[in-house]
Amino acid sequence: MARQYAGPGGWVLELAAGEGRITLPLAREGFRVTALDSSPAMLARLREKLEAEPQDVRERVQTAESDMRRFHLDRLFRLVCLPFNTFLLLTETHDREALLQSVREHLAPSGAFAFDIFTPDPRRLVDSPDWAVELEHESADPWGAGQVHVLREMRRRQNYGRQVSHVDFRHTISQSGEVLARWEDDLDFGIIYPRELELILEREGFRIRDRFGGPDRRPYRPTAGDMHSQYVVAELVP
Repeated sequence: MARQYAGPGGWVLELAAGEGRITLPLAREGFRVTALDSSPAMLARLREKLEAEPQDVRERVQTAESDMRRFHLDRLFRLVCLPFNTFLLLTETHDREALLQSVREHLAPSGAFAFDIFTPDPRRLVDSPDWAVELEHESADPWGAGQVHVLREMRRRQNYGRQVSHVDFRHTISQSGEVLARWEDDLDFGIIYPRELELILEREGFRIRDRFGGPDRRPYRPTAGDMHSQYVVAELVP
């Protein structure tokens, strides 16, 4: 996407950039990146990672601490990206509108807004009040102190009226039967269906140019057995 829209050495705006999972590879490929995030801790971690990069990579990255719904930068971008389902964290209509308005104000007329969200699977949109294992992994301690066991459990409940899923997570890290750490957190995310997404974008002056079923640009053809994520490329309506 950066090669197609930003061009060699062009500017990319990454929203909710976090610790630089996308920012750093872009900068290494020669693109200049503005990494925007509302978390000072995340951006501090990104800057720490940048210290280990060559000087030319460091010089290509600017950080901006701001809410992705309301930000004001001094340039237009030919590519704005919002990876990894982050759009779904905006569960209220006015928050989605604010995000898209801010993107529109910073997107060059020939540019693209690229993001990905999962396609809802109606079979999974049910309450799951009991804890269930979502991830379990065991690996060798890098300091040679035996095996470390990582367990993440989850449970869900649905708000069908608001089209919001609430997920609770419970994490446990143990070693040799002894619990080293345990914590819980939670997350709300919105449920957006494909045609509904079109309407959300159109209302704010965007239209979908491309919609793929994966990062390899496979066709977007969700089925009951494979719902496919939506990899969306949206452009401004002239």
